[in-house]
Amino acid sequence: AMQLFKEAQKLLSYLIDTANDSIKATYGLWEACSQDDDIMISTPDGKRTCIPTLRQQHLDSGGNCTLSLADFIAPADSGTRDFIGTFAVSTGTQIERIIEYRKAKGEEYEALLIQTIADRLAEAATELLHARIRTRHWGYSVEEDLSPASLLHGKYQGIRPAVGYPSLPDQSIIFNINDFMPLSGSEIEITENGAMRPASSTCGLIIAHPDSRYFMVGIIGDDQKSDYARRRNIPVENLSQWLR
Repeated sequence: AMQLFKEAQKLLSYLIDTANDSIKATYGLWEACSQDDDIMISTPDGKRTCIPTLRQQHLDSGGNCTLSLADFIAPADSGTRDFIGTFAVSTGTQIERIIEYRKAKGEEYEALLIQTIADRLAEAATELLHARIRTRHWGYSVEEDLSPASLLHGKYQGIRPAVGYPSLPDQSIIFNINDFMPLSGSEIEITENGAMRPASSTCGLIIAHPDSRYFMVGIIGDDQKSDYARRRNIPVENLSQWLR
């Protein structure tokens, strides 16, 4: 384990020397409201984008509620002005080229180790971006002063559910986000299946509600599948392509 750590540190130093400006990040802050289980996002150009969410159909671990991400955004008829954030972070094309170059040379172990480091760098950059958004750009938590350990344990206000993860499992949501915040600003390409290239990339929502928390949607019934397909305007049988 120590040898692996030393090799990773050596490759990290190499990346710092050769690709220290590779990591890219894009974010946006938008007016938003909820309509039932949909999050409606408004952009300055007057465009409105719907982000449909799924709701738990079984009580959560506390046994007292069934959550949807839309619960943490003010309802359209509440009279409350609310906002939501979006983000996209990648390790950029420079590190991607280094990985491909190593593979072409037959250095599979080094390529795998650099890929692993790139994954960690993307997560670390996302953590840093989220902190700056909370304390500076959005500024809903300007007095926050947390240690790295507290940050890694999520001791801050708000959440950043990533596309494809348990509380936002529909991978096709990435196309909705790309419509009003192009992921190309973070050197991210989206495949027809909603995957991101470089592989070491993250994309999702930023929610500030003080009671917001992560959760797993879990198994959904046929009734919600039908309703969700209607809101997504796609056939029910196509949902399995996007819901993992």
